[in-house]
Amino acid sequence: MNDLNFYWRMGDYALEAVPRHLARFDEDEKNETIDLVKYYQYKGKECKYSIGYFWYNTHEPCWELKFVGDRFKELLETDVVAVFKMLKAAYDTLEEWTERKEVTE
Repeated sequence: MNDLNFYWRMGDYALEAVPRHLARFDEDEKNETIDLVKYYQYKGKECKYSIGYFWYNTHEPCWELKFVGDRFKELLETDVVAVFKMLKAAYDTLEEWTERKEVTE
């Protein structure tokens, strides 16, 4: 899934395509994920951490959403509007990618 090039940002929150090794697959196989990211300032620099990510399970095949610890819960408690906007943007992107994939296969 290396043809997905995606970046979407709203304020401190973003979605971005990231190549990542996933433990369920061979270690040489890379799958691209869409990370749900929160940006923050640290010592005058912009930093980020992942709240969760969508990845394409080629064995099912389907998109799965994984959350990172309590970060997503924190975000739901502090900014539920950002959560829904991020998930909507991710859904639209995944739907578009899936349609492109089906056309090329």
